Amino acid sequence: MIAFVIIIALYHTVETALAHATGRYHTMTQLDTSHLDSTVSVTVRPSVNVVALLGRLPLNRELHLPNDTLVLDSGASHHMVKDASLFDAWHTRSHVAVDGAGGSLMAQGTGSIMIRTSKQRTIKLCNVYYVPDLPANLISVMQLRRERVYTHFGKTIELRSQGQLIGVASLIANQLSTLDATPIRSTVSPVAAAAIPLLTLHQRFGHLSLPNLRRAVSSGQLQGQTWTYSAAECKAFSCDTCKAAKATRTPFPTSDSRASQPLELVHSDVLTLPEPATDGERYVVTFIDDFSRKTWVSALRNKSQVFDTFQRWHAMIERSTGLKLRTLRTDNGAERTNRTIVEGTIALLQHSGLPMTLWREALRYVVDTKNLSPHSAIDHKIPDTIWYGKPPSTANLRAFGCRAWHTTPRHKRAKLDPKAKPFIFVGIENKTKAWTLYDPETTSFFQSRDVRFDENVFPARDAPTGQPKPRATSTAGDWTFVDAAHGSRTVPRLSLPPVVHENRFAALETDASDDATIEMSDDGFDTPSDMSMAQFSLSPPASDVTDDSADPIDFLSCPSRAAAFAATTADSPVVELEGPTEDPQNWSQAVKSGKEEIWRQAAADEFHSLTTEYKCFTPVDSSSLPPGAKVLGSRFIFRTKRDQLGKITSHKGRLVAQGFSQRPGIDYDETFAPVAKFTSIRALIALAAAKKLHVHQADVDKAYLHGELKEDLYMRVPQGVDMPGKVLKLHRSIYGLKQAGRVWNEHIDLTLKSLHYRATAKDHCVYVRRDGDHYHYIALYVDDLLMVSPSEDEIERILNGLEQKYGIKRLGPAQYILGIQIKRQADKSIILSQEAYITSILRRFGMSDSSPASTPMAPNRQLEHSLAETSKTARTRYMQAIGCLLYAATGTRPDISYAVGYLARFSASPTPEHWTAIKTVFRYLRGTARLGLHYSSEQGKFSGFTGYSDADWGTCTTSSRSTMGYSFHLAGSVISWSSKVQNRVADSTTDAEYLALSHASKEAGHLQELLMELGIDTRAPVQLYGDNQGAIALAKNPTLHHRSRHIRIREHFVRDQVRLGTIQVDYVDTKTMVADIFTKALGPLVFKVHRDNLGLRG
Repeated sequence: MIAFVIIIALYHTVETALAHATGRYHTMTQLDTSHLDSTVSVTVRPSVNVVALLGRLPLNRELHLPNDTLVLDSGASHHMVKDASLFDAWHTRSHVAVDGAGGSLMAQGTGSIMIRTSKQRTIKLCNVYYVPDLPANLISVMQLRRERVYTHFGKTIELRSQGQLIGVASLIANQLSTLDATPIRSTVSPVAAAAIPLLTLHQRFGHLSLPNLRRAVSSGQLQGQTWTYSAAECKAFSCDTCKAAKATRTPFPTSDSRASQPLELVHSDVLTLPEPATDGERYVVTFIDDFSRKTWVSALRNKSQVFDTFQRWHAMIERSTGLKLRTLRTDNGAERTNRTIVEGTIALLQHSGLPMTLWREALRYVVDTKNLSPHSAIDHKIPDTIWYGKPPSTANLRAFGCRAWHTTPRHKRAKLDPKAKPFIFVGIENKTKAWTLYDPETTSFFQSRDVRFDENVFPARDAPTGQPKPRATSTAGDWTFVDAAHGSRTVPRLSLPPVVHENRFAALETDASDDATIEMSDDGFDTPSDMSMAQFSLSPPASDVTDDSADPIDFLSCPSRAAAFAATTADSPVVELEGPTEDPQNWSQAVKSGKEEIWRQAAADEFHSLTTEYKCFTPVDSSSLPPGAKVLGSRFIFRTKRDQLGKITSHKGRLVAQGFSQRPGIDYDETFAPVAKFTSIRALIALAAAKKLHVHQADVDKAYLHGELKEDLYMRVPQGVDMPGKVLKLHRSIYGLKQAGRVWNEHIDLTLKSLHYRATAKDHCVYVRRDGDHYHYIALYVDDLLMVSPSEDEIERILNGLEQKYGIKRLGPAQYILGIQIKRQADKSIILSQEAYITSILRRFGMSDSSPASTPMAPNRQLEHSLAETSKTARTRYMQAIGCLLYAATGTRPDISYAVGYLARFSASPTPEHWTAIKTVFRYLRGTARLGLHYSSEQGKFSGFTGYSDADWGTCTTSSRSTMGYSFHLAGSVISWSSKVQNRVADSTTDAEYLALSHASKEAGHLQELLMELGIDTRAPVQLYGDNQGAIALAKNPTLHHRSRHIRIREHFVRDQVRLGTIQVDYVDTKTMVADIFTKALGPLVFKVHRDNLGLRG
């Protein structure tokens, strides 16, 4: 039973009044009905019971409430509005009559509306009832609570979701609460959608045939459409575009049988297109579910990507449905669908006048509308209705290629600028309910909801005849679609305006696991052995795409929640990758990758080496295992080794144990193993540059295999090695074991100490040896050794000593370590850069050809956390980008530290706007990839190290906390830096700057002691600069007054260091405060000045 309780009253209940007094969160209101006139219950049908409690006076008559007023009702069980123009999606239901003192009320349907709160949050409310005679629009507190939005009644009425304030309400007369929010009216009300011209409706549905269009609309299978067109209108209807684009049709054989459930049978086919799309795609693969006739498409650059695309689609579709794909057929079952798609695509391009390079956008729109159209194979039902089990919405359909006026956000326009600009509509982002617009001037795309349409104007087709147009590479009339298996299909020649624009855009792809496989027909589909299995990527388009959405959209308990960010990352071009991401992920991929012999040989060499050379394990009968023994899994990991320029040097196969199944306390104890810190490595490089020391590099071959295990461990024979009935008893700590790193570190530590080196107290993986007045250093990062010494003889002694115990690769003068290039200049100065690494991540995320940006983030840009639910794929993709950028930011690129740290705060629920900001960082790196830290060989720049500290007060819009940063410089460049949000709210700029000074002084102490252990006289006290006189005075003078008494004891660390004489704090003008680059986004001129002062050079 579904009960609806509508309360329209002048007074809140006693419970509501108590809630105001106590300030508690509202959970459920016990209704006091003594002051109400009547209670009426009407049963409309057996499954619905409608109850209404009607007040004595109509609300709007007594209080003169505007029609847009939203009354916050603590008793209503559902949201209800009286204005049809508020709906952006609509579903008709049987009318529900409710009789009471004020007459009768009729609920005529349900849908969703958008509201914008005074907190500048746009919220989508679903399951809203349309009641035309309702005295006021009601927002149900109970339904908000079901949507995890909680109402707090205190001095003010607050709406909170996930702890964030998203809206407030105000008390008006008679104790009524009205939500401080404005409804956003739909551009075209779905309730009145039938008023649009028949030709426009035909164009919105991608030039769907009139019989099918009538079936789709009149069947009631679509939300927001009704069929009111007369027989005369239908008879007179004519579309010249359809006559031209669909002039020829050939019959297709019908299938004798149909699938009985989704995914029981899926048809697939590959089309080859003569005209490359804007990202170079020439192929389209289609998947059609036989049961529902729902269609998916994906555009590809290379035919070799078909199998990867299928694997990802396969995994995605099984995850989302919970069903298993039974049969995939590639034997002409998709031919009719492909022909329909081809004809529809050409019809859209011909009618809109858009260039042929935009065929991918037209094709996607055709598929979207095809899934909303009746299909004769399923008794004229609609594919999306069958697939999702509910009528799909048509509220966002518009005529492809029509003019679209986009409202420019206020912060992106000047006072006298127009409020809207014209673009061209080219598609729908179904997950975000936004429209995709095309800018022919910049040949770029973006998504937005703030759009109004003129569906009678088609800018690309209706351009003035005198306006010059670029020469077209082809038109629809020249176009021939070539099917992968069935030869060519020539479409009749059409006379079209020769218009062409070049651009890049995102083709529809889906994510999947690496292990998705299925049996396929032998004919018509590329075989796995002919395909590269690592070329599919969910990368963003390699273009400067912007999102002009003014505000984030919060989707609350909608049937299909938004995955806004997924729409910009999942709908991405296929990018061919090089580097680590092209390596096979398992044995099955290795033998099908086109490099089968290379990977087989690499695996054989690895297994032979572990067995005979290192004696890591011995085969034993599986029947002889002791009781309770745990047998660990194993696998080969394949990697392509590259030099500092990214060139391939070798192919490696590494056998690893699957240590995730190890049992603590039985199979291992301690696992921690230290590595050298980046700060320490940079300090050694600065020291080497200033003192003109030798810097050499070596690595230990198969380092983890040298440590002996204390535990009895067994491992399965890996796939690819034929040893039936055997398991491997482990003797040494191979890769993958939880304790492997620690066992190796203990072994190498003893070895280095035997060579008369000692570990420093400040970094246990930095070793130092003093020989008279000379110091020699070793930095250890797992199995990589960086040796710094004034004597090459000492370096040779170290290598000879290591070779007595390990296999050592002598790499000579250091050039490349941990993804960092080490470039020794003619004057003995050193530059550290990550050019090769940056190039690889730009390629990975499809930004290699993007236009460079002058700064990593636009100044004064404020992003907001989103309440919309984001898909796991989208979050993963966003976090991958953040992780890649963080490695650059912590290695050699302090100039992007603030931007990356700021964007990392949105990893939990990223939106398209956040992804656009990420891409700005990539674009900045695109133009500055060669920049690196330049450490001078001039002794004058090595007189000591200096630091800078700064803070930007209260800039975090979510927590009101301040951002602080520091930088410490040695030998003309920075060796340590930080950009982070303070852990409490500062009540003034002085407070924030004082906390920053304490934060910086801790790092100053660490660096001072580290350099002292390295034999460097740091000339105490360390010079630390700030740009706030109040904070500096507070650090120097131990005074206590009302404005500083809240400061915690540990936050006075800087004052104590000043008192001890280890730090000297002085003032520097804000214009020369280098650390300002770590606290906020700066304009190009100031940013470049501070970047240069960090020591970054090209």
